Amino acid sequence: PNCTEKELEILREGNNINSTAMAKSIAKLERFKEERKKNISLSCPVDNVSWIDAIRFANQLSSMSQLKPCYVFNGADVVWVEEHKCQGYRLPTEAEWEYAARSQNPDTFRFPGNTLPTEVSWSKPKSQGIYHPIGVLQPNGFGIYDMSGNVWEWVWDWYGPYDYARQRDPTGPKSGLEKIKRGGSYLFPQTEATVSRRSSINPIMKKNEGIGFRLVRTIQ
Repeated sequence: PNCTEKELEILREGNNINSTAMAKSIAKLERFKEERKKNISLSCPVDNVSWIDAIRFANQLSSMSQLKPCYVFNGADVVWVEEHKCQGYRLPTEAEWEYAARSQNPDTFRFPGNTLPTEVSWSKPKSQGIYHPIGVLQPNGFGIYDMSGNVWEWVWDWYGPYDYARQRDPTGPKSGLEKIKRGGSYLFPQTEATVSRRSSINPIMKKNEGIGFRLVRTIQ
């Protein structure tokens, strides 16, 4: 809905954010749709994606780009073998996601780059319960679009309480039952779309309306 069809590619542009290049827009569909075999408007964000789907897509995009995939499947488990040293495409950690969302004003704005959710977020009531084309609202201080609303974004971490000890590049708990998603969506109110709001869900669930993903790469 409200999205025009056009020729798309996975956006690989990004900013050097703490040695991570984060795509400026949510991963689009051109290659992903071949695997998912879904027919949805191509200028809209990818929707209805499981965490496992996002992991597989990141590995596939790495291979297509002649980069070493970051993830190894060990039975039902996914292992991030080299962690931040891996230069292939991957999901951001929760810490990376929030750092990028807060951008240049870490303690000022409740929403990415703004105090007004309507300027940066396709969440209710502005979204009217439907998703919208990416890159239409204002970007945050790092020039990144749609980190609030439109679709939730998967991150690497298992859900668990914060470890308040000082850490560098934390990767979350070693195990858990649910993976974290951040940013809110078109189906949820603005209160779910703040830079600090956390949510989680079963990573293998296939029916995930309002959930997409954003890929990152570590830059050496």
